[in-house]
Amino acid sequence: MSTQLDPDAREAAEGVKRALLELQFYASSHTIDPRLGKSVEALVAAGALSPKTADFVANHHTRFYGFNPSRTGQDFPVLDVVLVGRATPLRFVGFADGHVERVALEKRLLIAYEA
Repeated sequence: MSTQLDPDAREAAEGVKRALLELQFYASSHTIDPRLGKSVEALVAAGALSPKTADFVANHHTRFYGFNPSRTGQDFPVLDVVLVGRATPLRFVGFADGHVERVALEKRLLIAYEA
């Protein structure tokens, strides 16, 4: 089985990674109010996320869980993207420590994204 990602999947994974890198870069030189980290719009307004990343979030099945720079472990999801409308739906989850994982998509989660 190939581990290569198709162009749509690669774009989704790279979009999640870009968002995480932007947040980490911003947090390295700014204080992020916990309320600010709960909204993509507030993070864009503060300059923590680029308009390109905001467009990515708006144009994909993206769930943003929030960003708190004091919680940077690998167990804290920041956002995930689900690619639906394909033979095998894919889900990419970006974690606060900066890594991105392709994870199995639960049936109940797929229904929530398609609603």
